[in-house]
Amino acid sequence: MKYKIKELEFCIPSYEYFEIIKNNDWAVYLNSNNNKYNDQRYDILSSNPINKIVLNSGNTNSEITKDNIFNLLEESISIHKCESDDDIPFCGGAIGFISYDYGNAIHDIKKKKNEDFDYPLVAFGIYDWCITYDYLKEKSFILYYEKNDTVDNILNYKTQRDKIKKYKVFKSTTSCESNMNYDLYKSKISKISNYIKSGDCYQ
Repeated sequence: MKYKIKELEFCIPSYEYFEIIKNNDWAVYLNSNNNKYNDQRYDILSSNPINKIVLNSGNTNSEITKDNIFNLLEESISIHKCESDDDIPFCGGAIGFISYDYGNAIHDIKKKKNEDFDYPLVAFGIYDWCITYDYLKEKSFILYYEKNDTVDNILNYKTQRDKIKKYKVFKSTTSCESNMNYDLYKSKISKISNYIKSGDCYQ
């Protein structure tokens, strides 16, 4: 199935479009930080994946396991494979993450339970639309296969922009202050060092 592409106004920054989708299911914003790193070329935004592939730690009832998750991911990508184009970095497919703790799982390293970090070992969404900003060619566009409410909102954003309260870029109004003294900082670094030495933390 061939995708459709509509040009967007490059002068409208990508974060304004993210304001439209930020509360959508599994919204993603791959920001190049091009204003600081000029060799970074693309911003990519999307949301509402058509499929999710998630591996949770300790979930033995799921059909997704540490041994088959990448086979399932590859199958899902192949089903939604699109035509390659050098000027289109992403035309649909997988966006997600692999946690460090997945390494513990595949090597059967026991993990200490930490309820403060309750996240999947692996999580990928399969997306069928995206907004792309190409800073090399100074253009932006939306790519999609079928129109939906989100796509319509983005395509109509320019005409509605003046009626919408503009997004304010975060700016600190006071000087930064440390939330700990030197002795507390030193004790925390020492604790991290002990974790690394005991094999609880790796990079």
